[in-house]
Amino acid sequence: MISPDKTIHIVPMGLEKDRVLEGLRHYPTNHAIFIHGKTKHLKVEQISRRNTKEIQKLIKSTIRIDIMELDLYDFESAFVELKSLFDDLKSQGYRIFVNISTGTRIVSAAALLAAFMTNAVPYYVIPKEYTLPKGKNVLSTGAKGVVQLPSLGINTPTKKELIILEALLDKGAFVERQNVLIDALPKSFFGDKKESEDQTSFKARNRAKANRVLVQLAQKGFVVMEKKGRNVSVALTESGKILVLLERSEKRKKR
Repeated sequence: MISPDKTIHIVPMGLEKDRVLEGLRHYPTNHAIFIHGKTKHLKVEQISRRNTKEIQKLIKSTIRIDIMELDLYDFESAFVELKSLFDDLKSQGYRIFVNISTGTRIVSAAALLAAFMTNAVPYYVIPKEYTLPKGKNVLSTGAKGVVQLPSLGINTPTKKELIILEALLDKGAFVERQNVLIDALPKSFFGDKKESEDQTSFKARNRAKANRVLVQLAQKGFVVMEKKGRNVSVALTESGKILVLLERSEKRKKR
C-alpha cells in the first residue's frame, strides 16, 4: 500500500463538495492541489472557491490544500500546465490521483489527457443522486462510489516527428505544398550527404525520408495531408499543435 505522504490529488473544482471529499477519503493522502479559474468574478468560480474554503475547514488538520489557477476555457494552455505539473510531481516520487468528477469539462478533459500521458490515476466519483432544486446551486448530492479509470498509452511523437511539427507550426500550421515544409526543415533532420550521392540524389532521399515521417504523423492524427493535383497540402491538427506547445514549454523549463 502506498503511503499517503507519497500520493497527491489533483482536483478541478466546481459546484460540488461531496464528490471531492469522497475521492480524498477513497485514496488516502495528505496533500491535494485544487484547480480554480483565473476569472474570479464569475459566479460559478465564486461558488467553486467557497466550496474549497468549506472543504479546507473540514480537512485542514489532515490534508494540505494548495491552489492552482488555470484558464478554465483554454484546453491547450490547461493541458500544457497540467502535464508540466504532473511531470514535476512524478519526478519527486509522487503517485498522482486525478479527480475528473467536478470542474469544467475542458479542464477535466485536459487533466485526463495529462493523466494518460504520465501514468497518473484518473478517477470518477459517482454521486448518490442528481438534483436541481430551485434556487440552489447543487448539481448532485452525496457520493456512492469511486470508479478508477484505466491508464491508456498515448502515441507521442518521435524527435524527428517533433521537428516537423515545430516547423509546420512556424509556417502558420498549414502549407499548401508539402515541399515548402520539407525545405524549411533544419539540415540536422537529414544528416550528411553520402560520398556516392550527387546533389539531386541527396535531395530526393531527403524528401522521401521527410515524407515517410509525415505519413507517420498523419497516421497518429497529428497532421492532415490532402492531395491537390500534383501537390500535397499539410495541416497541423489541434493535437499536433498541443504537442508542439508542450515540447516548447519543456524546453523553456530546462533553460
